[in-house]
Amino acid sequence: MKYSEIINVEKHFKSAFDITSDRGEAWKTFISNERFEGNLSQIINCFTSPVLNNRKSIWIQGTYGTGKSHSLSVIKHLLCDDYSDIEDYIPKINRSQLRGSISAFRKEKRVFPVVLKGVCGITDVADLNYVIQQQVAAALGDIRISTKTDFESLLDILKKGLLDSFFENLLKDNIELHSYVANKQQLVNRLEENDTKVLRIIADEVKKAGLGGFRTHNIIEWLTEIKKELKERGIADYLLLMWDEFTSLLDISERRSILNAIQDIAELSCAEVSNNTDTLGVYLLLVTHKKLEATESYKELKEDERNMAKARFIELDYGMQPTTTFHILSGALERKQPDILNELIQKNFLDVPSVKTVVEKVVDSDAA
Repeated sequence: MKYSEIINVEKHFKSAFDITSDRGEAWKTFISNERFEGNLSQIINCFTSPVLNNRKSIWIQGTYGTGKSHSLSVIKHLLCDDYSDIEDYIPKINRSQLRGSISAFRKEKRVFPVVLKGVCGITDVADLNYVIQQQVAAALGDIRISTKTDFESLLDILKKGLLDSFFENLLKDNIELHSYVANKQQLVNRLEENDTKVLRIIADEVKKAGLGGFRTHNIIEWLTEIKKELKERGIADYLLLMWDEFTSLLDISERRSILNAIQDIAELSCAEVSNNTDTLGVYLLLVTHKKLEATESYKELKEDERNMAKARFIELDYGMQPTTTFHILSGALERKQPDILNELIQKNFLDVPSVKTVVEKVVDSDAA
């Protein structure tokens, strides 16, 4: 009999986790730990606190290789999946009070997730706004809502034949646009592919011409409308933008304006509505390799701006946890024939003191 017939690696196991390609139940291989549960407890509180000013957006900092991305995936699923799909994972949470908090929250509320990672080709705030719109639209998928992205609004104008003379002249006279498209159909194709460069050229020209048929959205107003429609249609109670590896965006030349724009979005989580009895419920969850105050963007702010930036986020740390390699690999194993496996363990490990001693030393050293 081959060892592969007795034991193998779980099909969901991943040596490196990418939240943008998070599929199936791979997230359930995550081994909960004290730091993760402390952070998760505070995140739940950000959604449920009776003190509305405590419903802040979240900034998670941790060094490379600490399991931030995998833990972020677990947070996403616990907050956003159907309750029936997370019910079997909740018992793996060690804190009984936290298990109760998750269950109570999820039986009543649901969060709609939008996942982003890294720079996403962003060079400035305009790109930031377009990318957020794109990713929200992608997350909605087949869910049709009335709030349109800038791309969709412009495509409506083109397909209805509005402003045709303007676009004909633009395609003929604008050298930069002509380097991307040669005719109206190619323009439509580019916009359907969410080409931000083409959209920016057109938006600038429309503004110069003083035409009122198309305008770019204010991202704050746009996200507010998306969240409102999700709530009204019973799709979700909250909108959560989860941005992994956000540090990269805080290193670009326009980092200060990016941070200011991000702060404005973060403030939506605790913006009061309904006669100050509830909050708007649009949240940011940023995952970085640096604390907020360690970023160049933050250092470039004035003192009052720094205080405002700090006030808009709850800052959490996710460092290396005392989960040993042994525990991680043990959790990743599919035990096809446990009885035979246990016999082999007994014969080749437990009954051989010299081997047992060496293995225990390796495990203890790993844990240290």
